[in-house]
Amino acid sequence: PAGIDRAVKIILPDAVGHSASVSERFLRQAKEAFALRHPNIVNVTDSGLIDGLLPFIVMDLIPSSSLKEVLAGRGPLPPSEAFRYISAIGEGLEFAHARGIFHGDLKPRNILVQQERPVAEAIKIADFGLSVIKSGKIHEATQGQGSGILRSPLYLAPEERSEEESDARSDIYRDR
Repeated sequence: PAGIDRAVKIILPDAVGHSASVSERFLRQAKEAFALRHPNIVNVTDSGLIDGLLPFIVMDLIPSSSLKEVLAGRGPLPPSEAFRYISAIGEGLEFAHARGIFHGDLKPRNILVQQERPVAEAIKIADFGLSVIKSGKIHEATQGQGSGILRSPLYLAPEERSEEESDARSDIYRDR
């Protein structure tokens, strides 16, 4: 729509093993996640391949700071505000999980916070659909196993660190 700025995220060739078939598989596997439409999830409006190899996604550009940046600047949130953040994040996750889609790399850097808006509207979860590439699971068919290098070890549930199958519970795991 007119008046909405877009951002383009390009998946680097190293992440897809310089393989057109892996790039295509990534786009197929992530298609449902890209179609999620919820007020607390960043909208992906297009995806495809550049030169048949380089996957890209087009998403709404959200003028925001990440939750990681917010916490670094402000320190811990007061409990009542933290509850509002968690509630908004939970709304987005509940919507995705009800459709059989999980994030797989949920962390403060993937939570966007828009300024000057009520928290329920300000929170946007980014990078749904990218977990298949971040986990390395997209590589399994062509390389034997994934490395998981692109993910954040501090936020991984136990099954994410092993060969076990991940599911929506991985998005709400907390090891502390």
